[in-house]
Formats: sequence, structure tokens, C-alpha cells
Amino acid sequence: MPATKKNEFWKLRKRHGKPPKYDDAETFRVDANRYFDYIIENPIKKEVIYSINGKTVKGYITKQRPFSITGFCVFLGIPKRSFYNMGKDERLMHIVTRVRDIIWVNQFEGACAVIFNANIIWRKLCLVEREG
Repeated sequence: MPATKKNEFWKLRKRHGKPPKYDDAETFRVDANRYFDYIIENPIKKEVIYSINGKTVKGYITKQRPFSITGFCVFLGIPKRSFYNMGKDERLMHIVTRVRDIIWVNQFEGACAVIFNANIIWRKLCLVEREG
């Protein structure tokens, strides 16, 4: 049976929308540290084929993964919009700012040290001069 027309049952709700995943800074900080630890402990493995004394050998090299806001949000299971909205919340603002700074520094220093592709990182960090 549908609700009656022009009802105001919606006003009885205590909360509108889905409840936030993070209400306190400590839980968010712990999960942020889990993401950074995961990225450091799980580098990208790239298969390489090389020759030693005329024999073809298959091996693997590891490459450091860059931190990213998108990867961070996927790891935590939250939309990017929620991450940016958390930056406006007084309780979480300092942690979100710290996470963004850590990600920026990781990408910048990785590009400077030629760990990551500098052209991609420069564009991502908006450090490329644009013509026109």
C-alpha cells in the first residue's frame, strides 16, 4: 500500500542519506596508514626477459607503486567525492590534508628520482607549463 499523498513522514527521519563511513579522525588515520603500508609492502612486479651467456632467462623486477587519491579511495571503499567532503569536516580536516600532502610528496619525489614517469606525474600535479 503506497503512502498517502502530501504526507510528511520523511520529516520523522533522524538522518538523511547514508551515514558516513568515518566519524572520528583516529579510525581514518589508522586506515590511511594501512593504505600506505599496503602500497609500500606490495610493489608492482614486472616480468623481464634477458640473456645471460646466450641463454634466455625470465625474471622479475619490482617497482614502487605511487600513492594516489584514487587508489586510496578504492582501498578504503569510499567515493572520491566523500574523501573531498571529509576535507571540509572539522573533525577530519587535518587528517585529509595530511593524506593529500603525503600523496603529493610521494608522487613529486618519485618523479624527481625517476622512480615514476615524470611526464605523467608533472601533469597530475599540475606542474607542467601550458601554452596559450
